[in-house]
Amino acid sequence: VTWMKDDEGRYIYANNALLREYRKLEHEVIGKKDTDILPAEVAAELRRNDLMVFDRWEMLETEEVIPSPDGLWRTWHIIKFPLADGEGRRLVGGFAFDLTRQKRAEQALRLSDERFRTALKHSPLVVFNQDADLRYTWVHNPQGVGAFEHIVGLCDDEIDTMRIEGGSLVDMKRRVVDTGRGARSEMRVKTAGQELVYDLTTEPLLDEEGRVVGLTGAAMDITQRKRAEVALRTAHDALEERVQDRTLELTAANSALRASEERFRSIFENSGVGVVLTDATGRPIQVNPAFLQMMGHPDATANGVPSGMFSSRVALGDDVLAVKGAMVAYQGQVRFDHEKAGSMGKLLKKVLTSEDMPLMRVSGQGEVFFANEGGYVYLVQLDGDAISVNGRN
Repeated sequence: VTWMKDDEGRYIYANNALLREYRKLEHEVIGKKDTDILPAEVAAELRRNDLMVFDRWEMLETEEVIPSPDGLWRTWHIIKFPLADGEGRRLVGGFAFDLTRQKRAEQALRLSDERFRTALKHSPLVVFNQDADLRYTWVHNPQGVGAFEHIVGLCDDEIDTMRIEGGSLVDMKRRVVDTGRGARSEMRVKTAGQELVYDLTTEPLLDEEGRVVGLTGAAMDITQRKRAEVALRTAHDALEERVQDRTLELTAANSALRASEERFRSIFENSGVGVVLTDATGRPIQVNPAFLQMMGHPDATANGVPSGMFSSRVALGDDVLAVKGAMVAYQGQVRFDHEKAGSMGKLLKKVLTSEDMPLMRVSGQGEVFFANEGGYVYLVQLDGDAISVNGRN
């Protein structure tokens, strides 16, 4: 819009754009002052600027905020200048450009930037922009990481504190600019005597026409996560090693157990002493060939305990080892002795049963009846009488 006023502030010219802006006809503006058209406080501001032009007699460039008839406030870029007519009267002319949309965009951008900075203020993110030559033009470094300080204006090949795994940082970013496709990699940064690890993401930066003019990137500090991963792998490897060692120990223990069982079986099968194995309740579960032979059992190689074995009497020949209290009756010249520690019987007892069970050695000539707590052999005194028994045992 353009206009011209005299030194009293009355309009002597207004173009159609100004008339449309005020929604006035020409005769409603020409000869009028700003106080006749605008709110008093706005008109006073415009008058102050006009008088400044007269006082300095030079051009004034400023911004003025003026309400439109619909109540919306609009921002104008104003240029005012002094001039005189042919009669020497002082005049002020001016033209203005509507900046409302630009101002709103700038305000929205400032608000967005404030939100962006607030969101990143306490985050581990470093955000940056680089131009087409890969020079840093802007860096947001909220954590103050030393490696990212003072790098604006530099290229990556001028910075020796940053690198990526298995390639060149410059080559990776150059591909982003050349192809217009983003990339992601791990970046290692040396700063303050330590090495930090960042998850680096880069994307092409486009102008209004969609042309690539640089790149924008974000780097997130993942150092603690990487250290945790290393610690986890170390712990896993240590556990695997312990499992392998334990497996070897178990294998060796099993081999030793098998060897021990073979030694036991050899002693058990080939011993000249009769041996009886019992369960936790004392019931016989297995006897060796020597015991079968003592008992006169026809199968001297039988495994387990033959049926009826402990309901028979033992005819003494060689000495017999028995648990104390297992004898229920005997006849003949029989001797019972406590089996002392250190004897063969003691050794067999520990090898075979691992129990500290008291034993006795039975020797002499005659017959002895054994039973577990008297459970198999019963004595009945007969004096010329007979007895009938009905039962399985």
